[in-house]
Amino acid sequence: MPFVFSKEQLSGIKPVNPGIYYVKFETFKPKLSKNPNKQGKYTINYNAWCYITQHPTIEEHKQLVIANLNESIPQFIQDFHHSFGVPLEEVVDPATGELGGKIPGIFDADPSIYKEEDPTTWRYAGPLTDQIATWELDVDTYNGREQQVIRRFICSIPDCNIQWPDIQHATDMAKKK
Repeated sequence: MPFVFSKEQLSGIKPVNPGIYYVKFETFKPKLSKNPNKQGKYTINYNAWCYITQHPTIEEHKQLVIANLNESIPQFIQDFHHSFGVPLEEVVDPATGELGGKIPGIFDADPSIYKEEDPTTWRYAGPLTDQIATWELDVDTYNGREQQVIRRFICSIPDCNIQWPDIQHATDMAKKK
């Protein structure tokens, strides 16, 4: 017998009301961007899957919020990590010799399927797993449908501005008008 899905199930994830929420990191589900950038390169969308947690009216592990983190916007990746209290891992860029940052952890946690050129095979293991962050969420309309947007990742690193005085966390990632 075929499965029957309700209209509500088929309509997608309903956004929560605008406000401040705790979210729990579950995993990254990376994939290549749909379109190449100006240099003709397909970039990586890390697609962080998080669930609203510690909320009086939202059941645990029921309200998914996806942070679409593209490698072409490293500031948002940094802000995302700081919201969990986890700074980017400091590394030296082999091409330039300059100090930079990378996502802490590994993406080859399942070597039986890992292919470096195919982000859909990457499985994350690292310090973000099961961590909780604070985000400001909002609702926006796209193609006539309401959707959840992340207004800002709220930094939870004590004295962030002293440790990294050059960092300016984004205050309106969705650019609400």
